Amino acid sequence: MPATDDDQIEVLSSNLDNGDAVVTQVLPDESSIFLKCLKKKERERKLVSRAVVIISGVLFLLSVILVGVSLMMSRNIDDLVRNSNKMLRKQTPVPPIPPKPVTVPSVPVFNTTTVPP
Repeated sequence: MPATDDDQIEVLSSNLDNGDAVVTQVLPDESSIFLKCLKKKERERKLVSRAVVIISGVLFLLSVILVGVSLMMSRNIDDLVRNSNKMLRKQTPVPPIPPKPVTVPSVPVFNTTTVPP
């Protein structure tokens, strides 16, 4: 019996004693095992790369959304900070700082220049 699939080897038993039925066993070819292993690794690699692309895309979109929200809220935040500063200044008045008198230490000045004759 010829093998119908190129990737498989068909082994026939040559010992036919007393009309026993022919036992056939199909063994996979080494190249087909190698191809299946490659296909499995390729599928795993594609799955991992797709997962990385999806996760990075989601993180990028979330960061863009957060930046947009913070920019939209910046005016409100500035107003809140200004109002709270005004309220704090009204509640606790700052006493004026009295001016300190400036003292200049007395330093003797010597004239070291000579007058030409």
